[in-house]
Amino acid sequence: MPKKKILIVALLLSFALSLLFNAPAAILQGWLQPKLGTLELVGVDGSLREGEVAAVQLNARPLIQQLHWKLRLSDLLLARLG
Repeated sequence: MPKKKILIVALLLSFALSLLFNAPAAILQGWLQPKLGTLELVGVDGSLREGEVAAVQLNARPLIQQLHWKLRLSDLLLARLG
């Protein structure tokens, strides 16, 4: 494959990943909610890269309160959670 095509594919892939990671988490939660069943995310704010959820509920009973996340590329590449 010529270098120009590889560069175009790499640029398109990085653009798509950038759109995904900067997408509002509330929109992504709206798409995922039908697949989650009785698991419910309440108070979703921020983006997929950096955001928070006020509560995670299962059958209307709280499981987790005040969940925050911040995804960094270095942590994703090294498969680290913190």
